[in-house]
Amino acid sequence: MRIMIIIAMMGVQIAAQTAVDTYYSSINTSSASFVSDLQSRIRSPYTQVAYAQFDETNVANYASRDTTGGQRAVTCVYSGYVQVYTPPFAWTPTTFFSREHTWCQSWFPTGGSTTSTEGADQHHLFPVHQNNANGVRSNHPLENVSTVTSSFLEAKYGKNSSNKNVYEPRASHKGDAARALLYMSVRYNGVSGYDWTFNNLNDVILPGQTIPEAPQDVTTLIAWHKQDPPDKWEVERNSYIQSIQGNRNPFIDHPEYVSYINFNDHTKLSPVYSAEPDVDVTSFSAYKHASTVDLSWTNPISGTQLPSGYLIIGYNKDDYFIPIDGETYSDDTDFSDGIIKYNITYSVSTTTETFNHPDAAANYYFRIYSYFGSSTSRNYKISGTISSASGIVLLPVELTSFTGSVENKVLNLKWQTATEVNNYGFEIQKTSPHPSPYQGEGVQIDRDGRGWVTVGFVKGNGNSYSPKVYSFVDKTVSSGKYFYRLKQIDNDGQYTYSKEVEVDLGTPTAFALEQNYPNPFNPTTSMQYSVSSLPNRTVGKQFVTIKVFDMLGREVALLVNGEKEPGTYTTEFATTGLASGTYIYRMQVYPTEGGASEFVQTKKMVILK
Repeated sequence: MRIMIIIAMMGVQIAAQTAVDTYYSSINTSSASFVSDLQSRIRSPYTQVAYAQFDETNVANYASRDTTGGQRAVTCVYSGYVQVYTPPFAWTPTTFFSREHTWCQSWFPTGGSTTSTEGADQHHLFPVHQNNANGVRSNHPLENVSTVTSSFLEAKYGKNSSNKNVYEPRASHKGDAARALLYMSVRYNGVSGYDWTFNNLNDVILPGQTIPEAPQDVTTLIAWHKQDPPDKWEVERNSYIQSIQGNRNPFIDHPEYVSYINFNDHTKLSPVYSAEPDVDVTSFSAYKHASTVDLSWTNPISGTQLPSGYLIIGYNKDDYFIPIDGETYSDDTDFSDGIIKYNITYSVSTTTETFNHPDAAANYYFRIYSYFGSSTSRNYKISGTISSASGIVLLPVELTSFTGSVENKVLNLKWQTATEVNNYGFEIQKTSPHPSPYQGEGVQIDRDGRGWVTVGFVKGNGNSYSPKVYSFVDKTVSSGKYFYRLKQIDNDGQYTYSKEVEVDLGTPTAFALEQNYPNPFNPTTSMQYSVSSLPNRTVGKQFVTIKVFDMLGREVALLVNGEKEPGTYTTEFATTGLASGTYIYRMQVYPTEGGASEFVQTKKMVILK
């Protein structure tokens, strides 16, 4: 059910987006009280989940995934290390994993207890490898490493550009870690009078460590936030934590909120962006071919603020990221790294775009975000109905060619597919120019009044990602013009029609009676004959007879007896009641019924019983 895949996915994502929009309905970035309003929003409702329950909740229900043999796998967010385990999950030494506080416990103004609200807050808790990641990160700030002291897979520890000790997680977690730290600063600042601003962290707490640490650079966090924007995994993790803890990390759902806060002292900032579009595209769809993907959508034509353009994001996995206001993303249409980004100018007509892809067996997923404005003022529409949430649709069969030809009076059809999904096979159907001579049971009448008859079936290859070639010979034709089409049928009974191909067998230039086939025969044989125009006469119907005689000259069968348009025909003869032996069959053509014969041809055939 190809289209239902899109509808189901869009329905889930639209429902989820509606819930997120409702959560932030009281927040206005233009308000002078934006920061305090945001704090109030993420503090209530809030239900503390015990730190000791992180494995029974987050790890078991979100951070881990199924693998083979009834086992599960969990990934160290800092390094990319994967631990496979047999449930239930257990902490070190069984799995070598621990619970990492992104905002280090030693940074807590409250003293650093894991039983505290901040110590158990899952928005900054992640599973990591204990000895090679958590133990190495220790209490060091997160920053880019300039001089590497040690590394573990994608994570690095060493000196920053100021020669201070820092820890650098893998690229795909940098934005996640930054948003976790920014969340903790806003969520807990002022609670019970404690100062969680980065000024207090960098001026008081870190210099007061037993071994003083470098400052936690806010500029680096904001840069990481922008270069690694929120993706599908992080958004869905946010939703899972809300389901058990009650609150959300706002910098995941609304990454633009970061630009409205000075995290050093929590004063409000006022960046200037263009107006946000209030309308989005509709009928967004994606169709995959052997080496390309076609996208199409309908642009909005009315609204308070129409978009000035769109950002298309594509992945080779079920993923997306949320673009950040004020950021522009350079065009990159090369899928070899698993992702593309493409900017397109708004127009009022239905739009299509085509992208190359390297893997015929892969699925590809796309989102399209409306925006208004340019450069640092660009404002993306990320709330409301995101009509661009769509999974890739695999065409059941991609037909790359379909042709018909005549060779030695035989009509040949050939076609080729590039890919096949769920392909049961092909019915071969034909008709002749209107008015169609085909009528009655089993004939499919199209909207032009033509009757299509099925003349054969060729089985498909089911699922295939390499070219397949098919052919069919139609032996049921005489001279004249015919149209053919393929009815491609899925295993589940769905079907689609191909384009039509026209084949013209032409008009015979002479009368002819061909040798019957097979010969000798029993019990039936067939013979082909051609009707042309009589000499010195205009093209028109001729009266034709074909009779069968025994060797004594007695007529034993009348096969054809009537008017025929110029063309090539086939007739059959059955041996019913006849003995073995040699027989004569004779074709005669008359200008009119009862007139003198103007063409005669005789052939022999043998009945062998």
